[in-house]
Amino acid sequence: MKKALSAILLCTIAMCANAQTTAVKVPAQFKEAQPYGQVDMEDLEMKKCDFEPDANAEVLFDVGNLTPTSFERHVRIKIFNDFGKNEGSVRLGDYALDRRSEIKGETFNLVNGKVEITQLDNKSIYRTKEDKFRAYVAFALPNIKAGSVIEFIVKVPFYGVWAFQTNLPTRYSEIKTDFPGGIRFKFIPHVKQAFVKNVGLATDFVQIKALANVPSLPDEVFMSSRETNLQRIEFVGVINNYGTWPAIGQLLLTLFDRDEYIDSHIKV
Repeated sequence: MKKALSAILLCTIAMCANAQTTAVKVPAQFKEAQPYGQVDMEDLEMKKCDFEPDANAEVLFDVGNLTPTSFERHVRIKIFNDFGKNEGSVRLGDYALDRRSEIKGETFNLVNGKVEITQLDNKSIYRTKEDKFRAYVAFALPNIKAGSVIEFIVKVPFYGVWAFQTNLPTRYSEIKTDFPGGIRFKFIPHVKQAFVKNVGLATDFVQIKALANVPSLPDEVFMSSRETNLQRIEFVGVINNYGTWPAIGQLLLTLFDRDEYIDSHIKV
């Protein structure tokens, strides 16, 4: 009995050690982002993800550009089969106040050896305001089929976290920050892979961080918070528009309707 228990213990230790030392290799070569509207024939003809062959779709690149006044995100996805077509339905956080997201998108298909491009119709963009604090923008890219490549560019609020990892395998993911002097911030990385591009220190104004060949993270049974398991970067101090109590008070006055909310909670 003791020998059996010892054998089980040794196997368990070996498995744990192997799991802790296994790491995703940094690819010697990797494809970065392309300008909007330009697509490689190789990507249109691609049949499966190189590092995750069973995937229904693959993020070819996901690139963010963050400045003190804006955040722009450019995403391109390859659809491998009919099960991946739902990746063309996108839902993002939007401002519940005056500012509105800017969106453009398109779908590439290879038809008889020629590239066919279908643009996103603005009528297919829907905005939903849930309350005074939350709103969402949703859109569906057109003419998606197995083999399509879809892309979109959005200007939306930045909530302080850049996720390199999603429910799809990601070939390339990059976040760039460009802040002038006087705005203090730093980033906290939560990554298991080595950066393929690593420009700037934690407190530098200009930074570029990128990962390549990031595996998907599907939902698992008994998984704790999904967001805390993703490979990501958390930015601290990025949003400082309301860094004083008077500014916060003015924000609250714009968010709440006194007659509708505050006065209704005052007992006379």
